[in-house]
Amino acid sequence: MPTTAQPILCPFRVAVDTREQHPWSFLGIEQGGEPLLVTTAPVGLRTGDYSILGCENQIAIERKSLPDAYGTFGAGRDRWERELVRLSEMEFAAVVIEASWSAVLSYRPVSASEGKRRFTARSFFASVLAWQMRYSRVQWWFCASRQFAERV
Repeated sequence: MPTTAQPILCPFRVAVDTREQHPWSFLGIEQGGEPLLVTTAPVGLRTGDYSILGCENQIAIERKSLPDAYGTFGAGRDRWERELVRLSEMEFAAVVIEASWSAVLSYRPVSASEGKRRFTARSFFASVLAWQMRYSRVQWWFCASRQFAERV
């Protein structure tokens, strides 16, 4: 008779920013072959989309889908650079892009209006390289899918 594996309770709660529009669910994650139960708490985070409850001023993860990253790094650049400054002041911070570099470099965003200058893949690549040098404490993780990014 098959036994049902009892989930392992994650030893901390994940703080999820209340403005996060499509939060990760943390379902389907395993530890040592056993299901891992990750609990979350909605929190108004000043920096990032995710943290550990009680460590919101020390740890931050900023999640970006590919379309969101293009919009943020282009049109929202000034606000984004202020976010990078705050991230660089954390003990641990990472930007998680839900796409591989290959997908990033082949992505063609739709321009909001004809004649408006588009943020290109070349600009995206150069900007990320510059930010990695300028804000060296912030890690950048390019994950091939949303599901992989969530698990990472």
